[in-house]
Amino acid sequence: MANYRTKLRNIGCPELSINGVKQRRGAVGKGPNQVKKPKKAEVNFCPAYPVNETKESLEKEREELTLEVKKKNNNQLIGRKMEKTFAHRRRELIEDMPFIAEFKNRWPALFSENQINAEFNRITTVPLLSTFMAQLDHYSSKLMKAFKQKGGAAGRRINLIMAAMDQNLEDLGSVLQLQAENARTDRTGEESEARRRSGSSGRLLIGVGRTAEARDIFHPSPRRECVTAVTDARREGPASDCRG
Repeated sequence: MANYRTKLRNIGCPELSINGVKQRRGAVGKGPNQVKKPKKAEVNFCPAYPVNETKESLEKEREELTLEVKKKNNNQLIGRKMEKTFAHRRRELIEDMPFIAEFKNRWPALFSENQINAEFNRITTVPLLSTFMAQLDHYSSKLMKAFKQKGGAAGRRINLIMAAMDQNLEDLGSVLQLQAENARTDRTGEESEARRRSGSSGRLLIGVGRTAEARDIFHPSPRRECVTAVTDARREGPASDCRG
């Protein structure tokens, strides 16, 4: 494994070359054992630059991005530029370790709800909001139990909030039950109206239409037409010639 990591470092893998001896010597205030590596499931901890892109070209993209943020209805272009400059942004965080205020001035587009979700997805390949809500639902019962056991002034405030939440849930349940009853009533009324319109003749016609006689009634064959013509002719007079 050590030899494999050395080969990756020699070919320029950023996640390994960032911890090289040359990189550590030039760092200021960095201990000899301070190794930069993923700690919280960062799949794309330190990605490589895109093809045909350099640090200088991506810095120009960052400058253009700061101008695009000031425009309205520009989310799609901002998203494409944020995706393109992802590697440059990660290296800046890992290598330079800037302060939050400084980083916010350089990357203002990152500090929005959409881009925070997108950045989390770029780093971990996991959607942030849906994962958070799923885990919140999973641990909600334990959280509610812990909140109820809280005492003091904080516990009283939490009890008031939870009482209001319980009342809202009861109101919501009543509304959903009423909507379900209305939907069942409407569906029953539509079915009754459809049966009333079809009537008994419609049902009889459907049953008769399945027999051979009904098929002859609606789609008479040439031989049946001939027999019918002969029968009518005999009633009126001499028989007429009929072939078929």
